[in-house]
Amino acid sequence: HRFFSNIVVLLIISMICAPAFAQLQPAFLPLPQHSVATVEGALSPVVNPAGLGIYNGESLLIMAPYLKKADFGDWGFALGGEDIGFITEVKRNSVDENRARYTWGLGFGYKMLSFGTAYSYTSGIDRQNNWDIGVMARPFQFLSLGAVARGINNPRLIHPETGIEIRPDVSWDLGIAIRPTVIFKPPGRKGGQRLTLSADASLRQFNRTGSNPAERYQDNIVFKFGVSAQIVPGITGYVDYFPEVKEGMYANEERIYGGLSLSFGKVEVGGFQRHGTGEGVSWVASNSLYRNTMLRRRSEKFVEIRLSGPMVEYQPSISWFTPKYRTVYELLRQIEKYGDDPDVAGILLRLDDFSAGWAKLQEIRNALLEFEYTGKSLIVYLETCGNGGYYLASVADNIFMNPVGEIGLTGLSAHSVFISRTLDMAGIDPEFEHIGKYKSATETYTRENMSDEMREEIEDILDDLFDDFVEKIADGRGYINEQMLELIDDGPFSAADAYSAGLVDELIYEDEIEEFLRDYVGENIVLVKEKKYDRRTAANDGWYDMRGKSIAIVYATGAIMRGESSEAGLFDGEIMGSTTISKALQRARKDKSIKAIVLRIDSPGGSMLASDIILREVKRCSQGDDPKPIIVSMSDVAGSGGYYIACMADSIVAMPGTITGSIGVISGKMAYYRLQKKLGVSSETITRGKHAGMWAGYRSFTDEELTKVRQGIDHSYDVFLKRVAEGRDMDTSELNEIAQGRIWTGRQAEENGLIDLVGGLDLALALAAYMGGIEDAETFIIKMFPRRGDFGLGDDLVEVMIGRMPESFKTMMRLISEETRWEAGEPLLLMPYRIEIE
Repeated sequence: HRFFSNIVVLLIISMICAPAFAQLQPAFLPLPQHSVATVEGALSPVVNPAGLGIYNGESLLIMAPYLKKADFGDWGFALGGEDIGFITEVKRNSVDENRARYTWGLGFGYKMLSFGTAYSYTSGIDRQNNWDIGVMARPFQFLSLGAVARGINNPRLIHPETGIEIRPDVSWDLGIAIRPTVIFKPPGRKGGQRLTLSADASLRQFNRTGSNPAERYQDNIVFKFGVSAQIVPGITGYVDYFPEVKEGMYANEERIYGGLSLSFGKVEVGGFQRHGTGEGVSWVASNSLYRNTMLRRRSEKFVEIRLSGPMVEYQPSISWFTPKYRTVYELLRQIEKYGDDPDVAGILLRLDDFSAGWAKLQEIRNALLEFEYTGKSLIVYLETCGNGGYYLASVADNIFMNPVGEIGLTGLSAHSVFISRTLDMAGIDPEFEHIGKYKSATETYTRENMSDEMREEIEDILDDLFDDFVEKIADGRGYINEQMLELIDDGPFSAADAYSAGLVDELIYEDEIEEFLRDYVGENIVLVKEKKYDRRTAANDGWYDMRGKSIAIVYATGAIMRGESSEAGLFDGEIMGSTTISKALQRARKDKSIKAIVLRIDSPGGSMLASDIILREVKRCSQGDDPKPIIVSMSDVAGSGGYYIACMADSIVAMPGTITGSIGVISGKMAYYRLQKKLGVSSETITRGKHAGMWAGYRSFTDEELTKVRQGIDHSYDVFLKRVAEGRDMDTSELNEIAQGRIWTGRQAEENGLIDLVGGLDLALALAAYMGGIEDAETFIIKMFPRRGDFGLGDDLVEVMIGRMPESFKTMMRLISEETRWEAGEPLLLMPYRIEIE
């Protein structure tokens, strides 16, 4: 969309400006320092159109050339964006007549290569229009190569006085640029862009016809050598040297040019002048991307981050009906960027109907805590919030709240739903078997309440999460744990009660936030929206490096099934397809630039067959012919099948609040013959084979068939134990003691040897970089898999409508729909139940 919008904008500008441009002249105006190997942005169409294929922000350049100091009259205008650019040059020809030329350029690029073409329109003289093509290659961060073929259509030019026709052959401009201070830096290391050396060669040849058609001019090569050096951030000096050309149409004496530019962030002014003559050019430039500079007064900004809606791991599609949700990775990078920016004094975090799982909350809270460790301030504004929102808010230096808001600080509860009576009334009989003392995933369908084992593990999980909940809030608000427990028992709180209890620091309305910020932090504070701040995105002055290293994040989210991944159905959550995730792991493994893989899991499990297909690819990454380190990062849930696909990774990282484990198996079916009878439906079945209708829903299992079901899940459980034992280097009998279908928090899983480290996605990435041989301070690219860009329509519209249904109805329907995802009899590695912690 940006590409086509740029075309429209440039065409409009050119049509508006064209009447003001008089006549055109073939020769270029004097330009600021340039090289066909280094140019980007606005000057690209006339220097090397391939520079338009290197996006580094939209740029505008206004030039004022002069023949001697203060003798202005000629001028130029240039505009460059993503893939497209437009330039106009106006030059005085006589007292009453000006000449001008305008040029359109188009470019595109991928990785180290970019290509472009330019079209120059000339009027006022008898000349055909001109076409150029260019190419640029940046194979290393210290080397850039450029080449331009000019006049590829051999444009005809008639001399206005002599009438001689000139048809230039295709001419060439070749260039090379080197950054010597980068040469000996390891790939990916920052810095070294302050000094650039360039060398250009222009090859010109003309066939001349007219008074002496046999005469042919072959010009000598015209060389140019340039130096660009950043003296301090924001001040750059330039020198160009042209050796003498003794003969030919371009014969010229030795020339030296020098110049200086001053950058103020997004605006630049400069001058470039020939030594000894006063000839030169001045310019003013503007760029949409920010450049670091010392020539700009530092301002103390508070950036407002507004969190609303659900926090997700991965945004698989674009939708017309639902907003773009923020991902955990995106938020972590934003917080890190604000911490590194000297202009940012703090963050104002607004929580508006925000929801996230417990591990995600812990991960975001840790990132905000790291931000505060930089010495900057964090302030939270609430209108209303629950337990999770206040847990996150408690990390702040100060909490502001709407005077009529409410804090639902009441403690944690684990809620499980049982629908056995619902199924019984409907005439549906759940016939399931399970392996593992705590593997109670089927209890949702077979019981009316918790079993002793289910109650035991939920109590244990809730104790662990609640201890962290109390401790972190108490630490953030300056209480001891006993005081915090008393406050929780007094909840929920109105805004006034919360203020009296010290849970919030000020009661203010939204329009008073900025005033109170100044009172708390300083009079010079400016509050800016996140979107406005992001317009200050820094320009990238580095060059591509084919030696650059990458780390892959493969997102494995949702219930596990065979086939392709898909988004939510009517009541289902996201589906993790074994085919999709396996292909993603294969692509990451075969990509030579990727040095390590992070498998980010947020899944309650699912099909054992699908889980095993994914696990095989995980194993091939770590133990195959061309192994790469693979690190698992667990989000809110990585249980049963979610743990199965993780167990053979080189290392497993989980947050303290992650729910994982659940090493066990279930299998069975729903028998609906009583429902058929209630509805007056009759059926007959003809079979061949004793157990031909074993998995059919129109009848129950026989005793012999139940024995076979139990034998099947016994075998599947043994396979599960062997896979985990191999991956975690444990004895199966030892592992069986902590398996049995039991779930654990991340902290408990570390104590039991099921994971290696407690931490979030950033810790997993740091570990992947280390194991992948990426040195400290060496940058790397994040590549995300699977790559999906579907446009959602129907599913998202359904989601909007379902969002208005009662929660109890949605929960029941979700439980029923989950059971129908898998084929009857398929061994399932599923979490024992869905835990909703409120």
